[in-house]
Amino acid sequence: MLDDDTITKIVARHGVVALHFAGFFVCYRCARGDSATVEHLVDEIDYFKRNNAIDNVALGPDYIPWRGTRPWIAGVRDMTELRNVAVEMVLRGYTEPEVRKVLGDNLLQLYSKTWK
Repeated sequence: MLDDDTITKIVARHGVVALHFAGFFVCYRCARGDSATVEHLVDEIDYFKRNNAIDNVALGPDYIPWRGTRPWIAGVRDMTELRNVAVEMVLRGYTEPEVRKVLGDNLLQLYSKTWK
């Protein structure tokens, strides 16, 4: 839900955008009643890779209990389904290093620079 200007500023400062797994964040353009899916999440990764860099995007599932109805993305409703993101990325032609970056290496890189 960040605009392109904000993302550009984050990338320019070598930051990382961690994509949340709450359906309304990932699929804010979906028709009312539609559920966000792993495919929608990887669409966001695709967009980021196309317009910025694969080095500046990560996963930020933030699995916390929500009050009310805040559905998680179908296919990654908890940590046991996280592999579905990697599977979808591989199906779309992402390389192993790109998948590793998104699954955690980008955040580890950021942490190693920040937490000295």
